[in-house]
Amino acid sequence: MFLVKAVLTRRMKKSLHVQGLGRYPSDKMVEILEEDLRNLSLVLGQKRFWFGEEPTEIDCTLFGFLAQTVWSMPGSPYEKLVKSKAEFDVTPAV
Repeated sequence: MFLVKAVLTRRMKKSLHVQGLGRYPSDKMVEILEEDLRNLSLVLGQKRFWFGEEPTEIDCTLFGFLAQTVWSMPGSPYEKLVKSKAEFDVTPAV
């Protein structure tokens, strides 16, 4: 069992590094996620869905990313950030 865990951990770290996320320290990743959430919030504004009143594939994709962040990493700083920033101030930064 230890060997399986070690192999899976190594593969996950390699995958994250290739994607770019594994190249940042944890606190920087939280900053990146916060900036991404703020930008999503700015684009959404007061709309219910990405392109208006009806959900599209983009809405489903975004839900999948956010749901994975919240439900697959309970207690993580990422889950806390998503839950605490559910309502961003959507005033653009100058």
